Amino acid sequence: MKKILLCLICISSLICLFACGGHECKECVDGNGDHKCDSCTKTVSTCADTDNNHVCDLCKATVSSCKTEDGDHICDLCKKVMGECADTNNDHKCDTCSAKLSKCADTNKDEICDVCGEPYSTKVVLPTIPIPLG
Repeated sequence: MKKILLCLICISSLICLFACGGHECKECVDGNGDHKCDSCTKTVSTCADTDNNHVCDLCKATVSSCKTEDGDHICDLCKKVMGECADTNNDHKCDTCSAKLSKCADTNKDEICDVCGEPYSTKVVLPTIPIPLG
């Protein structure tokens, strides 16, 4: 008798699950901010950042990072200062704004620039000027 009763409960649960689980909502609602309808789990929206802070207004996921297209160290989107000048590729210029940051220097006297690795000489070479004879 217990087995029959258990089987009937399982069958009725499955019928309810199939009958109620596959319907479409009349109006989808996303109350928990996951971009999906709370009833039918249909995707109802995508991430949007209307306040330009690099974070989705709904789910708070990061949607972008700071970048500057005009090389002024200020993020084009959120207007934050992105940092000081830096020369990570050792070309004596800022990687962001291209400002000249340093000159060649040879502190260990091996005639090679300590920053960029290019040949460097502290010797002064005077140009030769041809003088016509005759």
